[in-house]
Amino acid sequence: MAFQDFEIQGHFLGDPFSAEILFRDLSPNARQSLSAITSIRRIPEQHRIIKEGREPDIHVLIEGKADIIIFNRLNDRKIRRKAQKNEIIGLTETIAGQPFRLTVRTLTPCRFEFIEKADFNRFLEDHPEVCFRVLKLLGWNLNKSFQTFASMIF
Repeated sequence: MAFQDFEIQGHFLGDPFSAEILFRDLSPNARQSLSAITSIRRIPEQHRIIKEGREPDIHVLIEGKADIIIFNRLNDRKIRRKAQKNEIIGLTETIAGQPFRLTVRTLTPCRFEFIEKADFNRFLEDHPEVCFRVLKLLGWNLNKSFQTFASMIF
């Protein structure tokens, strides 16, 4: 059975995680540590940079256009949305240590900042102020997701 496409204009539930919010006004030490573990990757168009089921890591869209695709095997639907500039992709999977449940495909040539999972987790351990920001972002997103879900049901 083929997957049905379902494109959404907004977000899945909650907001995308923004690198501008997470990494804004870091201490010089944290900024230097982040720079040391970050690399830039140039990805051609029509390339799958993230594949469902793969081990997670952090990707930040710096330039270009890409689709984020989630497959729902229960109802054979494919949900798609455009990645936003400076969006952090893979944050929840990296924190949870779970494989990706999404696919990211470039629509145009793109530039991504990339951080390996082990490096990012070590960075969070070494810089509690950033770890606390991640906690706040995850909490905010969970709360917004709950409100969206509750408004659809009640």
